[in-house]
Amino acid sequence: MSYIRLKMIIRYLLIVFFVFINIAFSTSNVNNDLYEGKCKTNYRIKKIVLDAGHGGNDSGCKNNDITEKTITLKIVKKIGELIAEKYPDIDIVYTRKKDVFVPLFERSDIANNAKADLFISIHCNAMPNPKKNGHIFGTETYTLGLHKVESNLEVAKRENNSILLEKDYLKNYNGYDPNSPLSHILLSQFQRGFMGQSIKFAELVESKFSAVAKRKSKGVKQAGFLVLHQTAMPSVLIETGFLSNEEECQFLASDDGQLTIANSIVKSFVAYKNKMEENENGEDESIADAPKVKKTEKIDKKEKADKKSESLVINRTYRIQIAALSKKPDLNSKKWSEIEKVQVEMEKGLFKCYSMDYENYSDAKAEINRLKNIGFKDVFLVMYENGKKLF
Repeated sequence: MSYIRLKMIIRYLLIVFFVFINIAFSTSNVNNDLYEGKCKTNYRIKKIVLDAGHGGNDSGCKNNDITEKTITLKIVKKIGELIAEKYPDIDIVYTRKKDVFVPLFERSDIANNAKADLFISIHCNAMPNPKKNGHIFGTETYTLGLHKVESNLEVAKRENNSILLEKDYLKNYNGYDPNSPLSHILLSQFQRGFMGQSIKFAELVESKFSAVAKRKSKGVKQAGFLVLHQTAMPSVLIETGFLSNEEECQFLASDDGQLTIANSIVKSFVAYKNKMEENENGEDESIADAPKVKKTEKIDKKEKADKKSESLVINRTYRIQIAALSKKPDLNSKKWSEIEKVQVEMEKGLFKCYSMDYENYSDAKAEINRLKNIGFKDVFLVMYENGKKLF
């Protein structure tokens, strides 16, 4: 018997033993205590890790020339930009910032070595046989745990298959076999200490997808993901939509679609941060108007073939908040005169100065860079939908 195989068997036996120990206690109470306990301290979120799924020779899901690895990287960069603009004191760590292959175990190592407070892994979903299953669409957010239905297991298998592109994957993952159901069951027993926080964040993500991004939420789910099982912090894997659905694929491939998804995730983070830090004076991120997200434990029944995916969000515009001042600025001064149009609005006792409206995200982003270069260092993007401020 090989050393690796013996090591794997011993490890499995130990895990099974601890699984039985865990069953003897109420894990839900433990998780809630952990979650509430953090809120009762002076805990502050200082660092997060953003993980763009796949990369390099691992393209992930594909729809013609549209690849998961490209979409996830673009969404992750947008999330990072939005968080950096809102919370410049939070350190943002990326597992990759370009099109390179990063082994799954290295991604969790990056998060652990950074001592991050939250790990967010971004992915795209896909169904086999798109001609038959192309009608299926929607978002899913996963925490590590025991898959309850076959569909959850299949998602985990597909994402975990990336290890087959790695050298020495049996050694790196202690004999883990992505095609073995037993491996997935044992893998799901990790991360219990952070399950409460992970589920709280996952629920916020799915709620915001539904309420803010107007996407179809398929719920919070659990399955055994290698990228999550060794992270020593609250961790989620977000499936942002199905590339096997033509309309959702085009949405995710667009700048507007990526920004909509990123914006929703950032709003989820704001709400999570406020809750974890008991920030009563923080930005209002209530989601009372959002439908309650339930943990989905049933495979979706086949929807009618002629049912359309939900419409893309329309009438979206972008503004740049240039400054928030106690006194109205002199718009004729040299610095301010370099801005084509300034809109000044009184909000909560402050003169908030905004740029003109932009219909295109790229144009707004270019103007942000220009404004920073001429001395406006605190500018950030604000998105509107049908005249309503979203972020």
